Amino acid sequence: MVIALLVVLALAGWLIYYFARRSRRAGPANPPWEANLANAAGTARWMSDSLTPNIANRANSGEQAVRMWTENSAAVSDLERRLYELAGGATSEADRTRAQQLANAVSDLRGALDNDVRLRSADVATLDPTAAAIRPSLIQDSATAITTARARLSEVLQPPIPPHS
Repeated sequence: MVIALLVVLALAGWLIYYFARRSRRAGPANPPWEANLANAAGTARWMSDSLTPNIANRANSGEQAVRMWTENSAAVSDLERRLYELAGGATSEADRTRAQQLANAVSDLRGALDNDVRLRSADVATLDPTAAAIRPSLIQDSATAITTARARLSEVLQPPIPPHS
């Protein structure tokens, strides 16, 4: 009788293990979350591939950079917020990490762009002589910071996060 009970318990344990493992391999546990992440990744790609080069383009004046950043910074802030919310709502550690890394990369690029626009649009006449003298160097450093942050975002976006149907 005891042996039969042990066999039944072992079989029940194996079935639970088998079906739990099978459901993990079946696909995304949260398709709406995956779709939201894919949508946010698409917006991040737009930020990296389109918005950033336009704002960082040194052929544009500081005023043009300010206008472009003003028109788009709210969308970038919204993207950043959505990504942090996705990280908080992830159902697995791997998903949380993916969303968090993307949010951090977007945040870094947003900060670099914001700093660059401020530096390039500063009125030189209002700066103290020391700040005015080092401004060109700061603007160059800012361009480097944008390039680094953009490369990091591109790296986080690889491989592409596929849209989920």
